[in-house]
This record gives sequence, C-alpha cells and structure tokens, in this order.
Amino acid sequence: MNMTEYNLLTNTDLFTRLKGGDYAAYSEIYQRYGGILFVFIQKRFADKTDAENILIEVFVDLWDNREMIEITGLISTYFYVSLRTKMLNFLERNAMQNHYINFIENFNDKDIVITDDWLEQNNSHLH
Repeated sequence: MNMTEYNLLTNTDLFTRLKGGDYAAYSEIYQRYGGILFVFIQKRFADKTDAENILIEVFVDLWDNREMIEITGLISTYFYVSLRTKMLNFLERNAMQNHYINFIENFNDKDIVITDDWLEQNNSHLH
C-alpha cells in the first residue's frame, strides 16, 4: 500500500495497522491528529516548545504502546485522555523543577558556612 492510499483508510483500519507495527499508518494518524492536538495543547501552554514536547510524548507513547492500545470509543477520547495525562505530568515535573530552582536561588553564603561548620564537626574523626 502506498502512502496516498493511507489517507483513504478509516481510523479503525489505521489503528489496526498501527498495532501490527505499520509505521505508515502511524504517520497518517499523526497527519490527521497532530495539528489539532497541537492547537489544543498550545491553548493551555503559552510556550510553543512545551506544547511541542507534550505532543511528541503523546505520539511516542502511541508508538511504544501500539500493541496494547484498545480503542473502544472515539479516537478523540483516547487522545484527550493521553494529552490530559501528559499535560499533568508536565506540570508536576515543572513544579518540582521550579522547587529546586527556587531552593538553589535562595541558597546563600550563610547556608554554606553552616554546612562547612557542620561537616567539620561531624567529620573530624576522619582527619
């Protein structure tokens, strides 16, 4: 089957082929849904790079888990749930990253002195 014929397949046929490892079917699914999913993500995340990264994660997971995916309803529902999960994961990772950045930014010389003193006192037996 050539690439132009894939755009004639139904979503069900595409996902059946995807489960069998058909990369051309995967590519067609991306062509059908990638743009609209990107717009959906970008409305929620101002940073274009973040939106692109989330979209990539969704489609990497789709490929990696293709053999186990069971779509019993609308494909849009599958993508919505997948996007929701990826966006929440992104926010959690970002919150943790911001926590560490704030910690490092607020770390000051006083903390270093206290740490040095503590190390000196607790490691004196090593000298």
